[in-house]
Amino acid sequence: NFVKCYTERSSMDIRNVADHGRKKQALQNRQKLASIIKTVLLCGRQGVALRAHREEGNVIEETACNDGNFRALLRFRIDAGDTCLQEHLLNATERTRYISPRIQNEIIDGIGELFRKRISVEVQQSGFFSILADETRDSGKIDQLTLCLRYVTSRNDRKVVVENFLMYCEVSDKTGVGLASQILRNLTAQNIDVTKMRGQGYDGCSAMSGRFKGVQTVIKASIPEALYVHCASHCLNLAVVHSSECTLIRNTVGTIGNIRAFISNSTSRIRILEEQVALHSDTTTARRLKPLCSTRWVESHKAFINFKEMFVPIVGALEEISAKGNDASRAKELLSAL
Repeated sequence: NFVKCYTERSSMDIRNVADHGRKKQALQNRQKLASIIKTVLLCGRQGVALRAHREEGNVIEETACNDGNFRALLRFRIDAGDTCLQEHLLNATERTRYISPRIQNEIIDGIGELFRKRISVEVQQSGFFSILADETRDSGKIDQLTLCLRYVTSRNDRKVVVENFLMYCEVSDKTGVGLASQILRNLTAQNIDVTKMRGQGYDGCSAMSGRFKGVQTVIKASIPEALYVHCASHCLNLAVVHSSECTLIRNTVGTIGNIRAFISNSTSRIRILEEQVALHSDTTTARRLKPLCSTRWVESHKAFINFKEMFVPIVGALEEISAKGNDASRAKELLSAL
């Protein structure tokens, strides 16, 4: 009877009860953290900041001031029916809500570490890789070294070449030897076999591409197979920058910028352009002129394509504006520049 009773009532054993309680609590805690972590992931995926200047008051209640995307998205999840998150934020103490800036940073660091491990595994499976690196100073006046890896991996049963950002690392020694040591040390820390490096891609500064003490020379001394290639995009960027100094190109860029500013600074002129676009809807799908970006030439490229596509409506709008009104002389000037 004792054995039978013990066997049937083993589920009531205090150890089993305690173990079951711990497992249940752990599962609930994971569910609570999952909502918070998914919110951080969403902000990162969309490229928006998590925090605002002020984060105060009850996170569940709407605030008069903007308390940041992170807290706003938590409220959005609750409104959408996330009862687990709502219960957690209502019942948890200030220290156990896990939504403070420090916790947000720890979650971001953890996500970054998981991404680095995934990239490391892909590089190990690939066999060989190339390193892409650049050193620059951020807004906080801290010298940062950007490390990216280029390798072959499988995507949907196909072999593809990918380039993935690996990490930022703070730089104290900006010499070629110091930067090379930093690169190799960080790759080794991520369990990446540096002897499998087959390519190096940097800009043309002496510290990176120098023939005697540059990064590419220092790394090639220990890994002869790691061939150096000057960054193609950087070469293109330099070519675009230098070509923009040509008189004809400089005047063209200036004219496009002036026309865009002239039309966009007045609602009446915008309306005239829209009417011209409607008349020529068979030749263009664009509706508004894009601004020129002085720092990102890719964005300027889009603006040039946009201007070319809307060229006929732009001419029609300037001709209409030049026929009457106070802006006629300026419109004629821009029209003659075209």
